[in-house]
Amino acid sequence: MSTGYAEFTLKFSQWEDQWVGSCLELGYSTQADTLEEARADIQAIVEDLMEIHAEEGDLEEYLFLHGVIPQPTPVDPQASSIERHVLQVVVPSPAESPTGG
Repeated sequence: MSTGYAEFTLKFSQWEDQWVGSCLELGYSTQADTLEEARADIQAIVEDLMEIHAEEGDLEEYLFLHGVIPQPTPVDPQASSIERHVLQVVVPSPAESPTGG
């Protein structure tokens, strides 16, 4: 197995008096009192998951199943861009849905 680098999207948001940190690709979240704690916690979770799957010998498959493709060199933060767009959506009630729910 060769060494590579993987890029993950970590999202942080405040909910009431707590901070929530999430890894969008892997579907894991954590909750903490401060942004710094949430950041450290979610990074530790991701690192632990990588270590566990590497030890089990299925890391490449695990990453592939979550849409993460390891790269041979570190990802240059200047070479990528993530934009956040908030869109309002109208969700029909079950009675209004085409399936008649």
